[in-house]
Amino acid sequence: MSLLFWKSNNEIDRFANDLATEFYSNVDSRTVAGLVRETSGRKPSKEHKKSNRMLEKEYAALVDKIKRFKAEERLGVYGKARLHMKFKYRLMELGYDEDVVDLINEFIMKNTP
Repeated sequence: MSLLFWKSNNEIDRFANDLATEFYSNVDSRTVAGLVRETSGRKPSKEHKKSNRMLEKEYAALVDKIKRFKAEERLGVYGKARLHMKFKYRLMELGYDEDVVDLINEFIMKNTP
């Protein structure tokens, strides 16, 4: 690990912004917000099942990319926090609700070491 850890900040920022932009282009913010707010007591419609499958696929791809990046860059606590913060704020800039972004980020943090 380099003593000049801040040199990788540009890489972290670029990766987080690109990842958020890619996620946004693949997943409509209204779809995510609707699925998050969906009541668990109701039986999901065919459209919601399809959206759920698509969202699960995107989540899996997102988690895989973040795992690889964290392993390749050997991010410490500061780098991981920066990655999640930049990802969160980029999604909010793109139009996602803060509550939805927090849920997405929480899911990612739980599934990536």
